[in-house]
Amino acid sequence: MERIKPTGVYGYLGRHLLRMASKSGTYIYYTENKDLIEEYKFKAIREPLLKNIFYELEAPRNTGIRAFKIRSFAKYQGFDLYIENCDDKMLLVAPLNEDSFFKVYPRRIWHKGWYDSRDPRFEISKEEVTDVWEERTPIEGFKFDVESIVYLKKDGIWLVEE
Repeated sequence: MERIKPTGVYGYLGRHLLRMASKSGTYIYYTENKDLIEEYKFKAIREPLLKNIFYELEAPRNTGIRAFKIRSFAKYQGFDLYIENCDDKMLLVAPLNEDSFFKVYPRRIWHKGWYDSRDPRFEISKEEVTDVWEERTPIEGFKFDVESIVYLKKDGIWLVEE
């Protein structure tokens, strides 16, 4: 099932698309999927202050690994918006061009119990947007053989299961 992905670096480990992170000059995969942790021998990393455990595996450059950066966007009432975060029903978005957006929509953002005119982010329902797409860009040292723009929703119709 394809889902809207938050902005970040992603790479394939076998057929699995996983989040990646830059760490000490290299990239690592990370996951919480127990099957992948066992199959690929992910290393458990304990965060000292919070006592959280993360599972990571090095993703070495120049070894044919497919990896890229993803940024997700949505179209809402004719405006292109950057998707900062999402859940099953809502998107946390910010306008790409604040000046033109706020000429049409007043800048009144509800934030933690009060209106904050400095924060351009707001929430909208996934059903309110006409288009949702990912822009993918290469990362040096990794294979980039995917489409650079992938539509998840186009003209009001979901092209993938959400």
